[in-house]
Amino acid sequence: MSNIFDIADLFDYNLTYGSEKLPMKIIDKLKNFSDELTARELNLWAELLGDIIVALYYFPKAFRLIKKDEWAANSGAMIGLILGTIILAIIVSIVLGILVAILKKSVKKDERDYMFSARGSMIAYTALFVCVTLIIGLGIIAGFYHEITARLFLITGPLFMSHLLMLALMFSSTIKSVVQLFFYRRGY
Repeated sequence: MSNIFDIADLFDYNLTYGSEKLPMKIIDKLKNFSDELTARELNLWAELLGDIIVALYYFPKAFRLIKKDEWAANSGAMIGLILGTIILAIIVSIVLGILVAILKKSVKKDERDYMFSARGSMIAYTALFVCVTLIIGLGIIAGFYHEITARLFLITGPLFMSHLLMLALMFSSTIKSVVQLFFYRRGY
């Protein structure tokens, strides 16, 4: 008797495309892609994809709310957006984690993995430092030269600055994944 949570049954749900099952074709294409990658590289691709999906969902909506009205950004609309983003991030990470687990078995980290992780972290945190320095500089310039920033349509309120800081964090996380993928592809 089949278990309701059996993954094979999940992908065998009456979706057909020609003679083959559509979800199985997608899984086969992912397996072909993943055959070239190590388990760690596949995890990095999943992390990168998850970061991009969440960022593309959250930041356009958040900046639209801030631009539209400061009160709208502080109200229930922003709370709803944050809660929706958290739920989306959880769902995306679970789905991508299941896909990675289906495609590859995890292996224990070795010295090379730790070295690539350290290099990725070093470059990512350097990028984060530069972004935070620029954001602080924008805040200082906006404080001294409010007329100029108003003419350039720069929004420099605390809510906007906090979103810029979150964008910098997301950017540095993306940089870390990309750098690690580069080193894995390069091999040393």
